Amino acid sequence: MRPKTAWEFINSNFFIWLMGFVLISFLPGINQLWKSQNEKKEKIEKIDNEISSRFDQLINITNREVDSSSRKPSSAAQSNSSIVPQAGVDLKLIIFSFIMAPGESKIARFYPLYQEYNSYGIIPLMSELAIMIDDTVEKNKIRLVIRQIETYSDIPLEMELMPHLAVSDLRHFIQPLYLARWQK
Repeated sequence: MRPKTAWEFINSNFFIWLMGFVLISFLPGINQLWKSQNEKKEKIEKIDNEISSRFDQLINITNREVDSSSRKPSSAAQSNSSIVPQAGVDLKLIIFSFIMAPGESKIARFYPLYQEYNSYGIIPLMSELAIMIDDTVEKNKIRLVIRQIETYSDIPLEMELMPHLAVSDLRHFIQPLYLARWQK
């Protein structure tokens, strides 16, 4: 009996059965891997959009605060906007509202883009995003923004210890953070 060649082995019933078994075994795993990658990309995109939306709201509030400090808005204009802060509110308090989860602050109300993130503050959202993305440079940028926000939020709220924050100071705080990733 002569030994089988590689071609004869490939054409054998055993090899065809073996390859079918291997393919059938790996297809569900490959499909699951593909689905999990797509779900991860979708979640990253949703978190990015949520963070961007909150930065947009923060910029919108500060712009309205600038407008209201330069001219007295009518009561009709104030009632049409649900995120206008109360008159004379320290802008630092607006930043604290920005850091909190939507609905926790009565100073300035931030609205979630996706209801599933209603109980997340901006720092937990950014932390989750930093965990999920694979790019090390982007992770470091996000962690830097988190540190900047945390540093800013550590400043005491007592008005005697700290003068009111000027709009220019707030814009100085917002712009680098916003430009780091979320400006659309």
